[in-house]
Amino acid sequence: MDKLQHFSFSLYMTTAGYYIFNRIGNYGKARSQNFAAGISISLGIGKESHDLAIKQQQFSIPDLIADLAGTALGLFIINRIDDG
Repeated sequence: MDKLQHFSFSLYMTTAGYYIFNRIGNYGKARSQNFAAGISISLGIGKESHDLAIKQQQFSIPDLIADLAGTALGLFIINRIDDG
């Protein structure tokens, strides 16, 4: 269930971030994708770093892989749907 949460959060952040940068911020498609993916991945790394430093838990590579997979699917969906 934890991996599904990581995956779906990253998917959401990538697609929502893209929408905000591209449609509201009027950035181009490539720049919006880069910003959205960067934010999504940064949040995943930040969460794992927080777990390591504050909660005294391990930095979870499988969680980070789920974050990356969600981001990748978000970018795939954006490229399939948005022609602008």
